[in-house]
Amino acid sequence: MNSKKLVIFLFSLLLLISLVSCKSAPADTPEDTPTPEPTATPVPTDTPEPTPSPTPKPTREPHSDENPYYGSIVSEDPVRVPLFTHNDPNAVHLPEQLSGHTTVAWQFVATTHFNAIGLCMCTWHEPDGATNFSIYKWNYDYDKTISGDPLVTYVKENIQDNDEVKFELEEPLPPDEYLVVINDNLGTTIGVWKVPYNEDEPYENVKFYINDYDVEDFLPQSYIYYINTPKVKLLPVS
Repeated sequence: MNSKKLVIFLFSLLLLISLVSCKSAPADTPEDTPTPEPTATPVPTDTPEPTPSPTPKPTREPHSDENPYYGSIVSEDPVRVPLFTHNDPNAVHLPEQLSGHTTVAWQFVATTHFNAIGLCMCTWHEPDGATNFSIYKWNYDYDKTISGDPLVTYVKENIQDNDEVKFELEEPLPPDEYLVVINDNLGTTIGVWKVPYNEDEPYENVKFYINDYDVEDFLPQSYIYYINTPKVKLLPVS
């Protein structure tokens, strides 16, 4: 082999070795991507407590021989039961004067038959006061009750100062929930004695109204006359 061919051979051999080395060289290794640090878990916020919906007061079940209001009759003797509570025996009672269109009313549950309602009234020393008396069977609320027809209504006359005026019924009314209404002074000077009530919770057995609005800090000085004596004398109004 002459020198020229030898040079060409060697050059070709070096070129071939160079190409093979390039193909077999490993590809560039990519840099490792850093793993992101975990973010801190947010502090859980308190889930607000759901506001409870007010539970509607159940409709009072009608009384019957199997479900009497009174539980049992402990005596056949009549009994006079206060429709108020003396929570402060030293408090000064106040009069609520009835003008021409003043209305006072009170709601209660009779637990057995009754034949009269008593109410302490005043006339400021004037003789012979007079007013309208009505009693309604309770019907869901105050407005709906007085929009109906009263069970009993009449004019009471000859009301004397500081007397307990007795509104008598011709026939006893059965155990149920009622509203008594006194309105109009019929041109005379009369009023109703109110008993103060200062407890935090309203008195559940009687609700008092003056001019169609319920009053929680006073109760009428009133009584119910049962024809016999029940074990349970009063119940919470609806």
